Amino acid sequence: MARDETRQARWSWTQRLRYRRRRLARHVPLLLGLLVLLCMLALRVYDPAPLQQLRLAQFDLYQRLSPRNYDARAKVRVVDIDEASIARLGQWPWPRARHAELVQRLHELGAAAIGFSVLFPEPDRNSPQQILQLLQSGAQTVPAEVQRYLLSLPDPDQQLAEALRQSRVVLGVAGIRGGGQDSCTPRLLKFRKAGWAYTGAGRPAVAALPRFQQLICNLEALHEAAAGVGILSVIPDADGVVRRMPLPTWVDSLPEEPVPGLALELLRVAQSASSTRLRTFGEGSPQVEAVGSGAFDIPTTRTGELWLYQTEPAPARRLSAWEVLQADDALLKRKVQNHLIIIGVSAAGLGSPWATPLNPVADAHSLHAQLLEQLRLGAYLERPDWAMGAELLWLLLLGLVAITLVVGFPAVWSSLMVVGVGLLALGLSWAMFDSQGLLLDAAYPALAVWLVALTVVTGRYVWTELEKKNARAGLSRQLSREQTEEAKAYPETLHLAGELRELSLLFCYIHGFADISRQFPPTKLFGLLNEFLKPVIDTLMEAGGTLGRYTGDTITAFWNAPLRQEDHATLACHAALQTRAQLRQLNAEIFRPRFDARIQLGIGLHTSHCCIGNLGPIRYSSYSAIGDAIHQVRRLGEHTERYPVPIIVGQRTVDLAGGCRFLELGRDSTGKFHTLLDAAMLDAEPFERLRQLHERALYSCRERDWDTARELMTVCRERAPEMLRPLYSAWLDRVDNCQQHEPDADWDSPGRTV
Repeated sequence: MARDETRQARWSWTQRLRYRRRRLARHVPLLLGLLVLLCMLALRVYDPAPLQQLRLAQFDLYQRLSPRNYDARAKVRVVDIDEASIARLGQWPWPRARHAELVQRLHELGAAAIGFSVLFPEPDRNSPQQILQLLQSGAQTVPAEVQRYLLSLPDPDQQLAEALRQSRVVLGVAGIRGGGQDSCTPRLLKFRKAGWAYTGAGRPAVAALPRFQQLICNLEALHEAAAGVGILSVIPDADGVVRRMPLPTWVDSLPEEPVPGLALELLRVAQSASSTRLRTFGEGSPQVEAVGSGAFDIPTTRTGELWLYQTEPAPARRLSAWEVLQADDALLKRKVQNHLIIIGVSAAGLGSPWATPLNPVADAHSLHAQLLEQLRLGAYLERPDWAMGAELLWLLLLGLVAITLVVGFPAVWSSLMVVGVGLLALGLSWAMFDSQGLLLDAAYPALAVWLVALTVVTGRYVWTELEKKNARAGLSRQLSREQTEEAKAYPETLHLAGELRELSLLFCYIHGFADISRQFPPTKLFGLLNEFLKPVIDTLMEAGGTLGRYTGDTITAFWNAPLRQEDHATLACHAALQTRAQLRQLNAEIFRPRFDARIQLGIGLHTSHCCIGNLGPIRYSSYSAIGDAIHQVRRLGEHTERYPVPIIVGQRTVDLAGGCRFLELGRDSTGKFHTLLDAAMLDAEPFERLRQLHERALYSCRERDWDTARELMTVCRERAPEMLRPLYSAWLDRVDNCQQHEPDADWDSPGRTV
């Protein structure tokens, strides 16, 4: 007893484990979606280069869709040394005296401050001193008069220095990444233009700022005369596109303080501010929060950069250098007065173009000018510190929503809704950019959500296909080989989830099986049943039937499912006749010689609507039919004991089965029922005569004309095939019984006992 209880407990535990595994397997697509979502979150935290490029490409697209509008109220102008200026004023490089003339001219026109996006690291090669040195280095002797004359001429570099002293001019310096002789640091330390005022966490860490190793400076005299010094160099992203401009920059050769950018220094000089403010945050390794200059407080990235918010090319921003030197004063005064001026070179082969989101060949001085416009207008693009956290949370929420939609809705609708969720993320990101200037990544969350949804959809599809494969594998055990091949060729014809359809059902059982089972030991009975079931089931399936269920002594089959069969009633009738013929052969060849037994079958046929589909768990499911028709066909099969005929057929089957021969037996609550005759038993004409006599005999019984009924049934027994003679003999006995004991008023068939 204890062993049985232990075995039962182990079996129950195994069953529970299998059930849980099946439930878990059903949720595999959901678990895969959650796993992919977690991987997408981890990938975003890691933020590899391709994700950064995707994010930057989205921001570039936003700028192309909605660039900043040019606003003349910023009062920023670019004085461009362009092709026209070179053609009118001479080849490049220009003499320093011409630069001095340009500075003086802008000062006279009322420029608020002037910035040079041009370097002057060496003396003017056209200066008299340089010409004298060139002559003295030759083979000829320079006369003393010529030497005195050249030395008496003004030095162009001094002229430019004097022009710088009289104006508010910011000279540019270039940052370089690499070693070399440093001649710039002493000048910057000697002629410091302004200091830095730190607030917050103090001076920023070296790693918090864009970094250069060395600087290329201007001549010492020019550096001393300038009102400010700013870095010209820009730092593109990994793809070579300039998207951010540095405001403060760290230079290794100047360990004390950062160096301002050209635009920031111009802003300070224009306001006559003595220092530039730098606000930082964070302990241990402070990072930049904002930069201030005079009345301006500029939010920056943690590295002290500002996102470049460009405009479309604006001709109104530019003045050609030759116009400044030669055009009408009154016309120029309105364009220059109280403006911040940046002088740069854009002539072919002289400038240094950079790729930007809006312009693949933008001049460096135009980038500084646009940055200066942003500073004066307060038109900032910001990517706040909370952006990454918001994007991770957004990705998590969208991913969970997408998984819920895919799991809870049909594939088409869920796919459309998931696409809508991704587009919603992009739309909100665009709205924040267009209205607030916020740079929030929506491209990666949208793609990640679509990938998560695709994973769940793919998992559901694979799981569904596996279920269908298992279902078809189980179905192949219920169909013949030809039907199985047809089902594989046309899988769309299969409806395994449940469908209402008219079926022709066959039910057969062994008469007196209880007595047979008592005659044989279990092992021998098992062999007898196998000898019976295999050929009979093969016969039914070869006749186009689908095996429903079978026990030791009963078999159920049906037609017109899962594949549609227009002549399903006729096929079922032929299958019943073939089964009866098969049984005669089995009795003669197997059951009598080997088992000393004779098996008799009762077969019922009925046609009605049933619900068909797979029943049970997928692994153990079977294709079955359910409905009241199952009980009706079983009742017809059981009638074969009351009416001693091997096959009884319902009225609907008789109506649909063309070319088959039936004789009415009686009626019950479902209607008339008949017996089925093999066409080989009687020719057409003898069968027709027998059918007429049979119907007259039934009519006589219902009219209670017992003598006529007895006479007609006697004739029928003589003319009927051997299969029907027991029927007429039984009916004759019942007619005699009815004549002795008058039946009830509702008696209508000799098959019914009195």
